[in-house]
Amino acid sequence: MDQNPPAPPSTGTPPPPPPVNPPTPPTYQTPPPSTPTGYIPPAPQPHSNGMAIASLIIGIFALILSWTVVLGIILGALALIFGFLGKKKAHTDPSVGGRGMAIAGIVLAFIGIAIAALIIILVVVLATAAVTTVPYYY
Repeated sequence: MDQNPPAPPSTGTPPPPPPVNPPTPPTYQTPPPSTPTGYIPPAPQPHSNGMAIASLIIGIFALILSWTVVLGIILGALALIFGFLGKKKAHTDPSVGGRGMAIAGIVLAFIGIAIAALIIILVVVLATAAVTTVPYYY
């Protein structure tokens, strides 16, 4: 008892031949090279902070010239102004560097002003002591 499936009805025409060129699988394109192999582009540099640089330079001069008292105080005040402006600029804009230079300028300005103030105090004390110790002859 062999059960064979029924044969399809014959139409008299042979089946169509297989295609000559079979369909090709999809091709994948390689992306174009963005950078040469082994090359790493440099990291972007932060923008310079002119206020911080000015604070540092003027603070150095304030410290060096603090013995002249007037220049020490004037340059120290300018270095403080530029330093705080430069520090604020570095804080508000992360792409701008120079926070360390601004702080260094502020510290040098404070030291220069302190030295100038100590010189003023020393001169006043010595002048007062010299005037009060001079004997008066009538």
